[in-house]
Amino acid sequence: MPATLSVSDLTVVRGARPVLDHVDLIVAPGRRIGVVGPNGVGKSTLLAACAGQVPSDSGHVRTRTIRLDRGQVVADEIA
Repeated sequence: MPATLSVSDLTVVRGARPVLDHVDLIVAPGRRIGVVGPNGVGKSTLLAACAGQVPSDSGHVRTRTIRLDRGQVVADEIA
């Protein structure tokens, strides 16, 4: 089964400052992750880029498509 989330060589620059610099991340199906670190290191930017809300300057974000039938819940599908 492919990864639920795959991030490769992700770079996001804001102004002249790189916020994310060549980040790689793989989240396997059924796994949970936490993103922790000091203020201002790019945690929110990483999550926003993974959700497609922030454009990347380079790299790729791939997510696994989940199809649900009526009555199914996401947690059942990704576990």
